[in-house]
Amino acid sequence: MVFEEELMSLVRCQEVGCALAIEEKQVIQVGSMLTITGTCMKGHCFKWSSQPRCCGPKSRPAGNVALAAATLLTGNTQTTLNEMCNVINLATIKKSSFYEIQRDILLPNIQKMYNAHIEDIHKAYEYLPTKVTVAGDARHDSPGHSAEFGLYTIMDTINDVIISSKTVAVGEKDVPNSYWLENEGLKRCLKELKDCKIHIDTLVTDRHSSIAKTMREKYSDVRHEYDIWHLAKSIRKKLVKACGKHQEIRPWQKAIINHFWWSAETCNGSYTQFKERWTSILRHIVDRHKWICCEEFHQCEHDEVDMSKLWLTEGSDAHRALQVIVAENKLLKDLEHAVEFCHTGNLEVFHSMLLKYMPKRSRFGHECMIARGMLAVIDHNLNVHREHGTLSDGGKQYKLEWSKRSKQFVVKRIKEAKDYSFREQLMIGVFERAVNGDKSRSTLLDPESTRLIEEHKKSKRGEKPSKEEAVAGHMSRMK
Repeated sequence: MVFEEELMSLVRCQEVGCALAIEEKQVIQVGSMLTITGTCMKGHCFKWSSQPRCCGPKSRPAGNVALAAATLLTGNTQTTLNEMCNVINLATIKKSSFYEIQRDILLPNIQKMYNAHIEDIHKAYEYLPTKVTVAGDARHDSPGHSAEFGLYTIMDTINDVIISSKTVAVGEKDVPNSYWLENEGLKRCLKELKDCKIHIDTLVTDRHSSIAKTMREKYSDVRHEYDIWHLAKSIRKKLVKACGKHQEIRPWQKAIINHFWWSAETCNGSYTQFKERWTSILRHIVDRHKWICCEEFHQCEHDEVDMSKLWLTEGSDAHRALQVIVAENKLLKDLEHAVEFCHTGNLEVFHSMLLKYMPKRSRFGHECMIARGMLAVIDHNLNVHREHGTLSDGGKQYKLEWSKRSKQFVVKRIKEAKDYSFREQLMIGVFERAVNGDKSRSTLLDPESTRLIEEHKKSKRGEKPSKEEAVAGHMSRMK
């Protein structure tokens, strides 16, 4: 950064042997570039620019291209960039220039890198002798049920690498509203993996009803498992609600959830064992630790009984309320899809990181949503196997954080710093494209899908009125 008044004090005539001050100056700003033209005291014409131009067809200032690229590649937005620059009165690019550079240069380069990256991953999986277990989940672009876009991601649960990712928009074929974003995203991901000859053995998802139906009817050869964490979360919500009426259950909340996890982990893939182990909590909680009414599980496996909690009375209102939760028909039926003790925890970690590139409080266009999702996938895959960070004396790095859920400090590992070399490669490609003047556009959007989306919007919104009519008819409820 250079202050303009300091810069002006250095501006001198560039003629050999002259170097006199410029008398008549004309200062032109093009985004982040400053151009000064004028004549010196001897009449020499002078022109100087603060940065070079990329010699493409549009001859864009190099700093403008670099600013636009750095903004997108780091997950920021043009609005954030402008607000930051305006606070310190720093010259930056205009909104129209940013989106022009994004469309012509940035998006095609991101697509090119992503295609090469995902192709390398698919080639590696093509020669695997065994089938793979994957986790799948969707992430929408906005909170609530007003989503316009959905990103569905499939991750290998063994090495945590994302092997397929698809962005779906409301209005596309088979997507009449936001409810169907997740289902359509799953279909597209599975189709891509099938075309690449990647054999899926097990798919782990949440309990989305349309996903369950799709897997049952169209992908019966793939075992469908439910994420154990989502099941436990559902049980916890019901327990919290029941505690409002039955305070006797409150001291048992954590133990019941722990028992559910233990039941899933120790059932050895048997649905009967899982069901019997889980429902045994109804006997344990009334101080009964042996029974004969089950097929495989006949007694508790704990060594000592914790007497710090108050036992419930069998048949009491609290016990019946707990029985409704534990023995719910839908829950017991869903246990059949949770015997492998699978979870999508690392996929949730990716969704958390995705907020950096696709924050839910910001709105992006369809093409930009796809590109930002691609950047997030590349970022994740290239940094997923980071080692445990080390100190100068060779020790491992840890930090203490307060956990709101467990109400205590927990120890967390600190990993090595991320590798962002992919951004450097993208920047090289950006300037090569800017200099060479490559006019090819990205193919992120399918023309047919774009047409369907526009027709869907028109059918929902009707014809757009003229601005003059809308302004004339505008009335405020607050006088």
